[in-house]
Amino acid sequence: SDGWTNLGLALHASGDRDGGFAAFRKAIELVPEHPEAHYNLQFLAWKAGDFATVRAERERWARLFPNDAEAQRELAEVLVHPGMPDSLRDPRRGLELAVRAVQLARGRIEGPLRTLAMALAATGDARGALSTAELALRLVPPEDPGAEGVKAQIRRDLDWIRGLERASPPEPPPPADKGRK
Repeated sequence: SDGWTNLGLALHASGDRDGGFAAFRKAIELVPEHPEAHYNLQFLAWKAGDFATVRAERERWARLFPNDAEAQRELAEVLVHPGMPDSLRDPRRGLELAVRAVQLARGRIEGPLRTLAMALAATGDARGALSTAELALRLVPPEDPGAEGVKAQIRRDLDWIRGLERASPPEPPPPADKGRK
């Protein structure tokens, strides 16, 4: 199954999105609980704008790994992200999952806190969202090679949350954008 996942990543990198989808689906067929295959399948679906597949894959991943903070956080992100179609959003459930992700997180907590901030904003708690995003920003480890990118994402979230109180909020912030092996 790892071979199919690696093939999916290689095909996607070469521009063969359909081949990448097929390889990730084959990996999941062989090992239904393969987290990287589920993650990368939904990642390709997000890039393709197939948000129903994104939600379905994140639902499966969260169901397969109920005690995995990242699986819970990823599903919460879909449920609260303002750029998702309304038919796929469920802010209250997203808030519950984001809280669970923070509780399950060990060590690196800024990702779950970032999602919790978005969930709080989606459910109307702008003040809680701001303080949570500010905490996430403070907790980004400075020695992390990707620290500046993570901080930039959180700053965009903060701008978006602050904009909710204005008549014309800015475009919603993007989700974390990375494939993984």
